[in-house]
Amino acid sequence: MVAYYMLWNRDTVSLESLRDYTEQAAASIEFYGGRFASLCGTLESADGGYFERQVVAIEFPTIAIAREWHGSSRYEAARGLTSTLQGFDSMFLDSDRSAEK
Repeated sequence: MVAYYMLWNRDTVSLESLRDYTEQAAASIEFYGGRFASLCGTLESADGGYFERQVVAIEFPTIAIAREWHGSSRYEAARGLTSTLQGFDSMFLDSDRSAEK
């Protein structure tokens, strides 16, 4: 698995809201061959700084599948809940650069 969809928390949010999101998203993630790689992971600076931030990382087989999942009707209900997670940004990370070699 090499592609990730991540929600990056800029502000502290309710863990209850985050739990609701993950419960809603779980079936659609599984359908697309993904899995939660991190739920409420804490960011820590390699230089010793601490951030009061949480990360949800969802791992998919490819970036194309991650994008397809994000736009799917299966994810629609959970995607709607992201508005309750104010302070979260979402992004894709494609860590597979083997095609460029």
